[in-house]
Amino acid sequence: MNVKILGFLLLIITFLLLGYLVSYTGEVIEERKEARVVRVIDGDTIEVNISGTLEKVRLLDVNTPEKGEFYYKEASDFLNSTLNEGMVYIEGNERDRYGRLLGYVFYNGKMINEQIIENGYGHFYSYQDSRYTDELKEAEEYARDNKIGIWQKSSNICSECIILADFDSGKGRDDCEAGTEYAVFYNKCAQGCSLDGWNVKDRATHIYRFKNAVIDKDKKLILYNGIGNDNGTTLYWQNKGCASLWNDAGDALFLRDKEGKLVLYYNY
Repeated sequence: MNVKILGFLLLIITFLLLGYLVSYTGEVIEERKEARVVRVIDGDTIEVNISGTLEKVRLLDVNTPEKGEFYYKEASDFLNSTLNEGMVYIEGNERDRYGRLLGYVFYNGKMINEQIIENGYGHFYSYQDSRYTDELKEAEEYARDNKIGIWQKSSNICSECIILADFDSGKGRDDCEAGTEYAVFYNKCAQGCSLDGWNVKDRATHIYRFKNAVIDKDKKLILYNGIGNDNGTTLYWQNKGCASLWNDAGDALFLRDKEGKLVLYYNY
């Protein structure tokens, strides 16, 4: 067969196969770009060289602790020692508001995003499903069930006392207004519990740190979004602008003690 004709037929077959994948699976197999790791910025961000161009890459669907938070150093060290200026493959073409390339990073045939989550260096974080959503969620479940890394359980005496009595993400209402989103914490123990130094966090980077907060025995403490006047039983996040914190489509609440260890976790 003529070489040109053969090449043309192969090209047609390729397009038909891609059309099948898009029509019947809803997925497009994205091209993976080869890159050399230049440096690790933190637990979920790296700088790479792609064909002579420096790019900052934010790993998709994963969020690791910020600087100053529990397990920040461990997450950064893991990424640094794993990649160690090696060659990686990056899948993804979109960028975030900071201009960083968003992608899944593969090294030695393994997805680094998944390894970070599975080893408890970060948690799953995504606004929309992807072809990797199920396996990344399974990786988080494994780390959570085994209390690995960021899922280490608090040993604070009050960690078994404080429960989430009620929660509202503000779905269906204007949660940019103060007080439409809230979390209610209840102390079920026989002694009062100080939450000084503890913090509440969502799956993104919204963090509230308690100061001089105490929940007396058999009492509740409510934390609202937005700006308001605090008192002994009611606190406001005091976040400015649009006060929305938790996503209506799904999010999580993490309560951690002053050492950063997990007290309670709520996912919806």
